[in-house]
Amino acid sequence: MSGWVSAWLQGKGDGDEESKEAEGFATGGNALSGGAAPASADEIRRKRLQKLEEQQAAISANQNAICEKDDVVMTNPDTPDKKQRVEVVAAPAAPELPPKEVKKPKKHGLTPEVYVNDMLQRVLHVTLSPANSSAELLLLPQFAAQSDAENVLLSAANASEVLYSRVTMSPAELPGGAHHPLAAVAYLEQVFYRCRDEVQKLQSSFLRLPADKKQDAQECLSSIREMCINYSATALTDPEIFPFEAGTINVDALEKIVRLQTNPQTPEFVDGVVAVVEESGATLTIFAPIFQKLLSELFLINPPSLMSNFYNNMYILTVLCRNKALATAFTQIPGFLLTPGPPMTGRRLQDATALGLLLRFSCNQDPAITQMFTNITKRTKNDVDNSILTIRNKLDSVQTTVSDIFTLLLKAGGPAREQVLAWLEQAMQVNAERAKENPDANITATNGMFVNLTMVVSTCVFSASFRTSRVA
Repeated sequence: MSGWVSAWLQGKGDGDEESKEAEGFATGGNALSGGAAPASADEIRRKRLQKLEEQQAAISANQNAICEKDDVVMTNPDTPDKKQRVEVVAAPAAPELPPKEVKKPKKHGLTPEVYVNDMLQRVLHVTLSPANSSAELLLLPQFAAQSDAENVLLSAANASEVLYSRVTMSPAELPGGAHHPLAAVAYLEQVFYRCRDEVQKLQSSFLRLPADKKQDAQECLSSIREMCINYSATALTDPEIFPFEAGTINVDALEKIVRLQTNPQTPEFVDGVVAVVEESGATLTIFAPIFQKLLSELFLINPPSLMSNFYNNMYILTVLCRNKALATAFTQIPGFLLTPGPPMTGRRLQDATALGLLLRFSCNQDPAITQMFTNITKRTKNDVDNSILTIRNKLDSVQTTVSDIFTLLLKAGGPAREQVLAWLEQAMQVNAERAKENPDANITATNGMFVNLTMVVSTCVFSASFRTSRVA
């Protein structure tokens, strides 16, 4: 009470709450000891503001210190238990070493000479450079030793000599395989095909070679193709010229070429060889064994079932007979006509002549056909229809193929046509028994063979060669 009276006497109002609180806080309601005057309200307010600023400054300093600690890598080993934020620093990457370059033979620039060298390497599968030797390219050391370091390229000037050296090489020096066949005829056939492929490349507009160089390269390839034909014919007619070719290796290679027909140009190669051997009159000698083997394989198919594998041999005979010289040779082989002597029967004509072997494939007495219609009452209509359709297709293939062979033989003219007409005359004579009401099945040919012959003759009637022929 005395404090309030004292303040009132000093002129302070009732609403000065801050002076009351300051005075009460400092003196507890009593006057300061020693008689000192109490602090004013402005001074108290200023001190509070100063204290607040110090607190804010301290808080800001603490926050900055915490942020700096988060960015520092802690490496103090004395405080392992404290939580530390460790920044993982990636190890520097080891410098990458460039891959070791494989030493390759130096390639010349794309000049006409280099292109011709590469082209002849692809065609002949040989090389004169040891650096280019591989499983596909055979090195000819005799040329590499004679050539200088700057003159190891194949060219039109040495292509014929290189080809002859490759053809006359000993089989013991050849690696064999698909790239280097042992038989000279097989190798020459492959070279013949590859020449055609390279000619097509030369005709491409993307090949940048002078026009005169392209023409020279094409003439070189044409010359190699001719040499392939001539060397093949020589290897077949005079094998002693090739000292290392023993036995029938080239004849067997030709038979394989004819049988496989692996390349669309096979007829072109065979036609070229036939044209050369025909000049020496050796066509029958070379190709008669091939015809006889094809026919003997058909003869071994017993019974002559429509479901057997006969079509391939018939197809090969058709391809060969497209050549008139080979068609004539086919009609001259032993067994084309029925040789005189007993028994002169239709069954013997069917089983012992070339055309009879082709015509005997039919539904007659075929166990496979009989099996297709067993228990027919227990089979569905679609199943039976499919069996009938299969038989018709097989029979049609036989009749169509044999009709083509007859037509080709007639169109060949000359001796070939006369031989076909002579065979037809024999077929009518030895099957005269069929005119009887009950013919002897052991004398006449089978019904199936005569059905095929009837279809073939009716087809060939429309051929001009057949209409103009003299039928006895």
